[in-house]
Formats: sequence, C-alpha cells, structure tokens
Amino acid sequence: MRSGHPYRFSSRSYLLFILAFLFFLDGFALWLATKTDHDNTLEQAHIVLERTAVSLQERMERIVFSTEAILKNRASRVRERGMARAVASRQEWEHFQGGAQSLPGPGELWLLDDRGNLVMDSVEYPSRPVNFSDREYFAAHRDRGEDLHIGPTVKGKIVKRYAFTISKRISGRNGGFLGVVLASVETDAFAEFLRRISLGEGGTVAVFRNDGALVLRQPMEDEYIGKSFSHLALFEQDFESSPWGSFKTDKAIDGVGRVIGYSKIMGLPLIVSTTIPVDSVLTGWRERVRIYSIVAIVAFMALVALSLVIRGTTSREEQERTRQLAEINASLQAQIAERIRAQAALKESEKRWATTLASIGDGIIATDVTGRITFMNSVAEKLTGWRSADASGRPAAEVFTVIDENSRQAIRDPVAGILEAATTVGLSRHTVLVRRDGGEIPLDDSGSPILDSEGNMTGVVLVFRDITDRRAAQKAITDSRRDLNRAQAVAHIGSWRLRVRESDLMWSDETYRIFGVVPGTPVTYEMFLAMVHPDDRETLIESWEGALAGAYYDVTHRIVVGGHIKWVREVAELEFDEEGILLAGFGTVQDVTEQKRMEQALQLAHDGLELRVQERTAEIRRQAELLDLANDAIIVTDTQGEMVFWNTGAVHTYGFTRKDLAGKNHHTVLGTRFPIPVENILAIVESSGRWEGELTQTTKDARQIVVLSRWAMRRGHAGRPPEILEINTDITTRRQAEEALRLASVYNRSLIEASLDPLITIDLEGMVSDVNSATELITGYSRTDLIGTDHADCFTQPEKARAGHRLVLEKGFVRDYPLEIRHRSGHSTSVLYNASLYRDETGEIIGVVATARDITEKNRLERHLRETHKMEAIGTLAGGIAHDFNNIIAGIIGFSEMVLDDIPEDTPAHRRLGYVLKGAHRGRDLVRQILAFSRRSEQEKKVLSLDQIIDEVVTLVRATLPSTIEIRRSNTASSDLVSADPTQIHQVVVNLCSNAAHAMSEKGGTIEIFLSEEIVSSVEESPHQDLPPGSYVRLTVSDNGRGMEPATLERIFEPFFTTKPPGEGTGLGLAVVHGIVRDHDGVITASSSPGSGSSFSIYIPQVKTGEADEIERIEAALEGPEAILVVDDEEFIVEMSTQRLQHFGYRARGATSSTEALELFRADPGAFDLVVLDHIMPDMTGLELARELLAINPGIRIIMCSGLNEPISMERMRQTGIRDFFTKPADRDEFIRIVRNVLDSHP
Repeated sequence: MRSGHPYRFSSRSYLLFILAFLFFLDGFALWLATKTDHDNTLEQAHIVLERTAVSLQERMERIVFSTEAILKNRASRVRERGMARAVASRQEWEHFQGGAQSLPGPGELWLLDDRGNLVMDSVEYPSRPVNFSDREYFAAHRDRGEDLHIGPTVKGKIVKRYAFTISKRISGRNGGFLGVVLASVETDAFAEFLRRISLGEGGTVAVFRNDGALVLRQPMEDEYIGKSFSHLALFEQDFESSPWGSFKTDKAIDGVGRVIGYSKIMGLPLIVSTTIPVDSVLTGWRERVRIYSIVAIVAFMALVALSLVIRGTTSREEQERTRQLAEINASLQAQIAERIRAQAALKESEKRWATTLASIGDGIIATDVTGRITFMNSVAEKLTGWRSADASGRPAAEVFTVIDENSRQAIRDPVAGILEAATTVGLSRHTVLVRRDGGEIPLDDSGSPILDSEGNMTGVVLVFRDITDRRAAQKAITDSRRDLNRAQAVAHIGSWRLRVRESDLMWSDETYRIFGVVPGTPVTYEMFLAMVHPDDRETLIESWEGALAGAYYDVTHRIVVGGHIKWVREVAELEFDEEGILLAGFGTVQDVTEQKRMEQALQLAHDGLELRVQERTAEIRRQAELLDLANDAIIVTDTQGEMVFWNTGAVHTYGFTRKDLAGKNHHTVLGTRFPIPVENILAIVESSGRWEGELTQTTKDARQIVVLSRWAMRRGHAGRPPEILEINTDITTRRQAEEALRLASVYNRSLIEASLDPLITIDLEGMVSDVNSATELITGYSRTDLIGTDHADCFTQPEKARAGHRLVLEKGFVRDYPLEIRHRSGHSTSVLYNASLYRDETGEIIGVVATARDITEKNRLERHLRETHKMEAIGTLAGGIAHDFNNIIAGIIGFSEMVLDDIPEDTPAHRRLGYVLKGAHRGRDLVRQILAFSRRSEQEKKVLSLDQIIDEVVTLVRATLPSTIEIRRSNTASSDLVSADPTQIHQVVVNLCSNAAHAMSEKGGTIEIFLSEEIVSSVEESPHQDLPPGSYVRLTVSDNGRGMEPATLERIFEPFFTTKPPGEGTGLGLAVVHGIVRDHDGVITASSSPGSGSSFSIYIPQVKTGEADEIERIEAALEGPEAILVVDDEEFIVEMSTQRLQHFGYRARGATSSTEALELFRADPGAFDLVVLDHIMPDMTGLELARELLAINPGIRIIMCSGLNEPISMERMRQTGIRDFFTKPADRDEFIRIVRNVLDSHP
C-alpha cells in the first residue's frame, strides 16, 4: 500500500468499494425489474380473465334467455291447449322437436306433467314412461313456485356427456301447477369457447349458481358432480358492490393456486368465472427473469474486467479516466437494462394484446394504411375461412367480403371507407360475410382507425361477430310473440306487464284492441282508469288496492271505447320484494261483452220460461192421467227409492197397490234381481240420464216374471230432488219362447259340431249359411269367412258342385257324389258328397244340408292293393322264368370253373373261357335281381360295413361316368355295420348311382353319397310311417340333376315305370331297390323337385359292434374227407357238384331223382355225412325228401338249394331239420364254404 494520508483509501480499496457498490446496484436493479415484471404479469392476467369472464357472461346470458324463450313458448302452448292436447299427436311432437332444434347448442327438450311423469321428449315418440318427481328442478317449481330454474351439471348414463338443465314452471290460468318444461343443454359448446379464447395451460371456465352448485365447467371431471362449492373464495366476494372483478387465491375448486376472473349475471342466480393457474401465468415471467439474470451477470463480469484494467494504472489521470469509464459503464449498463426491460415489456405487451384479441369472442382483423391485413385472431380465421398466414398482406376486401342480405349486392369495402373518412364505421344490420368456401354468415360489425400517440392513422381494425345464434333466438322470441298474439286474438284475451322500478306498463296487441287504443301508444295507469266506466271505477280501485295488500285480483267491469260499453274481465298476479314493495305485475284482460249479452238474453229467456212452466204443469197433470191408463208398469221414485207414482199398469203387473207399497222401497218388496249392482245403475242414470235392462221380480202371488225396465232421470229444479221414471214391460212369455228356441239352437249346433265329417248348410241360392269345425279344418277357412260365400268355391270343380246342388233341389237328395274340396293352401281332399233338403216349421224348403266323407285314405289303400297285386303277378312270372334259367347258368358256371382249373392261364382258351364265366355271372346276377324284385330269393345276410360296399361301387361306377359328373362321399356314422346281403346292397347302391348319373347326363353335376346314424325315438319322430323306433344307418344318394315332378315322384317305385326313352331302361331298378330295402327291414324315402335334383335315403337297422363280433366267426378249412350225397333232377348239375366236392377231397356221389336218392340212403344210412338236395324235383320235393331222410337217420346234415326258392322261411326249414340253404347258381368257393360250415356245425 502506498504511503499517504492515513485516512486516504488506496486505489485497490477504492476499486473494491466501487465494485461492491456497483454489484449492489446491479442486484437491486435486477430485483426491481423482476418484481415489476412479476406484478405487471399478474395484473395483465387479471385484466384478461376479467374480460374473458364478461365474454362468458354474455354467452351464458344468450343461452339462458334464448332457451327461456323456447321454454316459455312451450309452456304457453300447454297452458292454452291443455296438457292432454299438447302431447296428443305426432304433429305436436314434431313441433316440440322443432323447439329442441332451435336450442342454442346441442340439447333436448322434456315435458313433465304435474306428477313428474315424462309425457313428451324431443328424442323419441312416444316417450318412455319415466317419473322425475324426485328431481331438484321439479321440487323447485312445484313446491317453491320458482318460474325459471337452472340445474347443476349431470352426466348422461348412456352418452356420457355433461349437461345442465334450464327448466320453466307451467302455470294454469288460475296460477295452479300444470307441470314443467325443461331443456338439457350439453356443455361441449363451452369446450370450443375455452379453446378459442386460449387462456393457456390449465385454464378453466365455470358457471356456478349463487348457492355454490356447479352448472358447468370446462374441462369437467366426474368428481365435481353433485358437490357444493360455496366454500370457495369466489363466494367471499362482494357481488353487490363489485359485480365483476378478479383475485388470486389458493382456494380454487381443484386446490391449485389460481388467478380468477368473475362476473355476476344480473337477473339470474349465476356467477361465471375464468381461471389460470398462477404457475401458468408466471411461466413467461420466469423465462424473462432468467434473461435478466444473464444480462446482470454479464454486466457484472464487465465491471470486474474493467476494474482489473483500472488496477494496473496508478496515476491520478488514469484514476479519473477509470472513474469516468465506470460512470459511462454504469450509464450504459442502466441503458442496456432499461432497453432490455423495455423490449421485454413491449414483447409482453404485444403478447398480452394478441392474447386479449384472441380471447375475445368477436372476430378481429387489423390492416395497415394501405388496407392490407396485418393481424387476424382465431375467431376471424374461423368466420372468414382464411388462415392468418394466408391472409396476411392481402387486401382486406379479398378476405373480408360482405354483401347485403336482401339485395345480394356487394357492400363497399369498409376498410377503404374508414381510411377515407378516418372515423368509426358500422355496417348495415343486414350484412352477410361470404366465407372463403362460399358459405355465408350474418354479421354485426364495426370498424375504427388505429391511431398512434400523435393521432396519426396507422391502420384500421375491424370487429365483427356471428349473429346466427342471436338471429335464431330472436326468431324464436318473435315466433313466440306472434303465436301468443295470435292465441290472444283468437281467445279475445290480452295481457299486460307492469315494471314498477322502470315505470313501464306494456300492453299486448290484443289488449290495445280491446281498449280501442292504437298499438304502441304509451299507456299509463291514469289513462287506463279514464277508460273504466265511472260506475265501476271505485270498485276497480278497491280491488287493485286489495291486490296490493295480497288479495287475489279478479274483477269484471265495464269500459267505454268509442262511445260504446264493453265488459272485460281482468286477472292479475303481483310480485313483491321481501319488504312487501310491489316490483312487478302481470295480468290478462278478456273481452266478455258477448258473454254478458248472452247472460242478459238468458235472463229474459228464463222469465219467459217461467210462464211456460206454469202452462206445462197443467198439461203434465193431464199426461199423468194418461200414463195411469198404460198397460206397462210406470213407476216414479226419488233417488232414495221412495215411490212417488204407481200407475194402474203396475197394479196389474205385480198385484200390489199403491197403498201396499206406501213408505217402502218397491224393489225390496218385489225382490228385484239386477243384472249389475243397483248403485251402478243409479250412477249410469245420473251420468247419462238413461238406463235400460232386464230385471227379474216376484209378484204378489209369488210368480217370478222378467220385465224390460227402462229408467230415465228427471233432474231436480226449483229445490226439488231429482226423480227416476221406470217403465217396466212384462216379457216373461217372450223370454220363455226365446230360451226354448236358444236351447233348440244349442242342441242343433252340438249335433253339427259332433260330426267328424265336414257338414255344411246351403241356402237356395247356393250360398253357405253355416258350417261345422270339420269344414273349417278341411278348407282352411274359418266359419266367419265361409258364411255368405258361394259353396261351389270350396271345390276344385265348382260347376260340378253346382250341378250337385241342383240335383239335390230336383231329387231331394244325392248319395256318394264324388268331389274334391280345395284347401286354402292349395292341396285338395277327395270326398263323397251326401246332401238332402231341410225345411222350416211350415214345411217350406229353405236350403240344403250336406256332409262330405273324406275318402283320401280309402283311395290310397285301393291303389296300394292294386300295386301289390300287380307286383305279385309280375313276381310269379319272373320267378317261373328264373328257376329254369338258374339251372342253365349253374351248369355253365360250374363246368367253366372246372375247365379253367384244367387249362393253363396264359392260353387264349383260358382267357376266352373267362369271358364265358363272366357272362354267366352277369346272367346269374340278372336272375338274382329278378328274384329280388319278386321277393322270392333268400338273402344271404351277414354283418358288413356299408362304407366298404360304397367303396366297391364308387370304384366300379366312377370308371363308367363322364368327366362332367363328380362323386363326393362323407361318413359321419360312428358305426356303419348292418346285417345285409352284400350282393343286394351292392345292387342297391349301383342302381341309385346309375339313376343319379342319368339325371345329370346332359349338363353334368355332383353325386353326393352320405352315411350317417339315425336314432328314431318314437313313431311320431320317424321319417317314415313303416320305420319303428330304433337305431339305423342312413344311406343318402343325392344329385343336382333335373329333378322330378310330383306325379313322377309318386310312381317311381312301380315295376316297369320309367322316364327313360325306349330301349334305355326296364323300369325295374327302383322297384328292385324298394324290394331289397324292405326285405332288410328298412325303408326308402325320396324327395325331388324340378330343377333342384333328387335325393334318396335308405334306413337299415344298425348292428352294434358287440353283435357283429358275435355273428362273425372264423371259417374252417374248406377241404375235407366226408362223404356227401348230391341230389338234383338236372344231371349236369349233379355231375358239376360232385366234381367240385371231389376236387376239395370229399367223397361225393350223385342221384338225379328223389327216389334214387332215397334208395341209396336206405341201403346204407351211415354211409353219408351230408346230403345236398334240390328243392324242386319231380315225384318228391326236396322238403319231403328231407323229412324221409331224417326219419331214417335223424342226425344226418342236410343242405337245400333252389333256382327259384319257393317262399319257405329258413325258420320252417330249420324246424324240419335242414341246416342251411343257398340259391343256385352258386360260385364254387361259396358252395364249398357252405358245405364246410354245415359239416363243422354241431350234430
């Protein structure tokens, strides 16, 4: 440190002091700038929220007041027409729905009656029965008499949308409660409002009722529904002294610190609020604080650097320069800070200005002095259809194009007008904005010049708003007023409203008309009193003063209009404040002049009537004397039953005199039995004035009679009680005759209905007069439908039916007249018609009675019998041919097989002989087919798989089919085992497939073969009447060929019936199939229709797996050493059979006659182990020979064969002792297997 004055600072200390002081100034300047910015930011938020709250208030007012106008219109309609008429038709509902569509946003209208029942809603017609009497708004209107009620937010259970209700009380003309009409207003419209004003992150808008109930909030949460928020700081504000304002609080609805702007809606119990979280408000301020801090740090670092430079200089001049530089630096620093603050303030001001303009609900467009757009807020973008970026720099007239709504002519560019006049300009009230997309929006708008601080014009600002909603509300109000004026004109009822504070008395158009004053003329209470008739004025004033004291105001008085007197009736309701001071009044004025005139006319008529009554009294006395002469009992009583008049006819009818019944109730004396309680009869007479019915009564001599009683009531007048006149006519004899006739009719009807045959009665013109229930069943028409129709229309041959009717009229009867009755569904029933005449009690012919005997079943049985005889005859013929042919084929097959065994296989002779054997087999199969058809061949049944048979057939048939025909198979049966003859089943499947292929020969198609199980539980469920309950394997063969007509389908199983051309079919195929299936205890069904193909289903009893195992057995070896005797009347068959047996090692001998065989066997009965004999032989049949052989040796085994197989059952042969049977011709292996099986069987 330098030497010097002891109190003098060193240059270093001085510099440090300066640095510390500047650092303090720098920090203080930073704190002051940030605090000022903080306060300005919050203040700006307060301003924005207050303005937004006012904008929300205006929107809420428009919604409530326009909705109230719609509700008021509906309430007036109900009041005028009554609740029942107001909801009585779909037209009324459509009118009601139109009101809902006029609501200022998405919503619904509901109408409730005085019990809270929903009687109409705008969503569906008719409305569902729902009761809302427990709702807050209903109690408010019914119990507290509120005229308009705004309900809290609720959430729909179905659509999950938030909504609040605006409801209005419906009062009757006397002030009584008629019901409630309410609107449900969805809050989604306010979401768009919140988005448009762009309050920032976390911003909300809300509307509360004065009691703290939440009417709407955006955004909304379910947790706010049903809660009261009267504890919030919002409700601590003094709305009386400050109806709008803003404040900062930590007691917000969600517990977040917020800045809140509010506005009280005057005339409604509502408070609107807009809020922004404090953190969201201060987001920009925090960013600016960061910038301020960086600037301060940079400035301080510059000071430090400057101080270091100054420290290197010790001269007084340098120190002075340093001081000057420091001052300059401080000045520069202050200027920099001020400029930064000014720039930030300007930026914030611009942002606040843009935010304010964006938050305003009106569209705003700003231009420069050349008329080109420099700014558009979001509302202007939405209304014009232009984005701000696209519109910027364009002439305003290009973006803001307006026309006159009426003339459709373009309006001069308002911007140009403002730039020219340099003053505010407003457009006409019929201005329409043409959007960029061509749409049109009605506008209210104005424009003003933008002036700088020196008053120079820098541009133009246009402010405009969409008035579509306001137009709709104004239209609704106009329509409502027009309807009200029209209703008042029709009913001659005017109305008036008095607002005391405003000294405003308003009359409706009808009130002006009643008082003869030009509509629109200002009226006063004094002017009204001057028109009141002088004689009624004092009474009117007293009534008004009474109403001011709380009495009901309903007065009728006279007025003088144009020198004429009118009568009017006035009714009023007055409204007072809590201190009893009159606030307002509403009343009606009805022109009752015509009513008064009618009352006066009635009075004159009444006076004239009195005179006439006196004249009539004398006449009534004369009439009473005449009534006393009537034969009917005429009785007059009062309503208590005490007799007033009892004529001579009553004495003759009942035997009681007037004296006998004095002081008594005549119905009690007569023991009257009423058809309904007498109280009900009196009530009917009381309401309608008359009653008529039959009474059962007892006369003085204990006879019961029936009377036709007619009651009439004469209303009491002049203080006299009402009286009842009874006129009783004795109808006992008539009723007895009617009852006898009714019983006869019931008896006759029961006889008719007891008939099982259709019975019909026909009048002489041929029209049906009656039918029984059997006729209804056979025709398909009810008795009512048939009576009165032409009877011939019931038959398929109407002319033949009419001829039968004429025959009955000529001969008196017909017997077994054949006709067919047509059912309404189209099918017919064959009947035998029997008819005769019937007459009335005088013997006059009045019609024909006919019965129809159904002979459908009889005809079916006759056809079936004829077919059976035909089949038997053909079978007998076929069997005779087959027997001889079988013997021939048997020799060919047997000897061919033996020769084949002797010829080498690779020789031509072996191949040619194979063809011979194959032809013989085909011949044998043909014979078997003929025998199967004739049912004269014995089946060789065994357990087999139908699916395997189908495999063989498909392999065989597929090779013969053209490529246009496809075969499809499926098997869903768990077991397809049946007990059947494989050859015959093979034949069945081949025939069905061949027929299917023929049906599709022209166009091709698909043959479908299905195997399935069918369990028949009962006869009713059986697919065929001949198929008993049980388990079956179902084989179905279907095609999609040309199909068959019903007539063809009915004959397909007849022998020799074929639809094929001559030479292409024998007509035996399906007949053989039918016979084979029937012999297997099964049935076959067929279905077909032209163009849809045919389907055949075969049902064969199913063999369970256990049964199949039991039936199958292992065959023994075919060779053996046993001795066998072969007996046949054909020598070549004997030779063939013995050679076959010898080939397998058996010792075989032959005999060509029964006699020869019997002699051989008698010679040595033990020499043979088995005898094979033919059934048909000369001298002695095989069965007779078997009995002789068994008589000689009971243990001998016998096999019988035949080429014809007479119809002898296997059971009968086994009883004789025959072990087995086969049909000739048989293959070698088949023959040897049968022999071996019999030899191996038990003795």
